[in-house]
Amino acid sequence: MAHACQPMFGHLAPEKAGQVLEGAVVPEVRAVAQFLATPSGLQKWIAAGSAISTNSTTPADWYAGAYKLKVASEIANAAKGIGFDASDLMPGKVGAGTFWTQAVQWANAGGTNTDAVLKAIDDSWPAS
Repeated sequence: MAHACQPMFGHLAPEKAGQVLEGAVVPEVRAVAQFLATPSGLQKWIAAGSAISTNSTTPADWYAGAYKLKVASEIANAAKGIGFDASDLMPGKVGAGTFWTQAVQWANAGGTNTDAVLKAIDDSWPAS
């Protein structure tokens, strides 16, 4: 894996720059991912009308004036489960397998099991 903030890991391709979990072995990136799992991590994006939080502790009044986001948030928070698109470019074993199941476990645990989730995803990645 390449990490932009640590040159010893090689070059991070520009098309991968937005993938937060790719660099999760770097403590600073892990901290950002954990912060984004909290309501405060998305508060500015919610206020801008461009995000919803699946964290059930996000105050509903943050969606005031943004009807579509409020409804989407209510649906996401009332759901028994949520899904993540891992990317069609990942090997099936990872994208439709461990990334999917581990991301759901991570969300359900409120981001508290980051190390275990990332290890499980990394361990499932094909060698070649």
